[in-house]
Amino acid sequence: MISLLEKVSHDFHPDHPLEFCLGKKDGNERYKLCSGCGDLFSDQSLYYKCKDCEIFLDLGCAILNNIKTSSYAEEKLHYSHAHFLRRCKPGPDARGSCLMCELPLTPSAVSYGCSQCYLFAHERCLDLSSRDSTSSASGAPSHTP
Repeated sequence: MISLLEKVSHDFHPDHPLEFCLGKKDGNERYKLCSGCGDLFSDQSLYYKCKDCEIFLDLGCAILNNIKTSSYAEEKLHYSHAHFLRRCKPGPDARGSCLMCELPLTPSAVSYGCSQCYLFAHERCLDLSSRDSTSSASGAPSHTP
């Protein structure tokens, strides 16, 4: 059996200790974005957080000491949704379909998701819609030399 410490120091976030949270609602968001792997997880899960920064590590990442950086910090505001969408993976609770293409989500698909509504758009779908919005009214892509 693994013993979980109430506070830990972690190489991923050496500035402050991370505190253990046991299924604790924290703010308005029902889901948290793991700063290590990019998975979204329920605030009813076991996780560690920095009380001073918006850093969350799911239990799987918290027990690994070799996590140093993450590429999941990017946020976008998109016309398809009222909240900011953060680059992430839907994680093990993946359900539903992409806001844009309506194809099913997979737990490991790099997406942009809303941690308040648990809605996602595939990264490639948001990239395509961004390119489409730069098209001219005639339907031809606009081009600036």
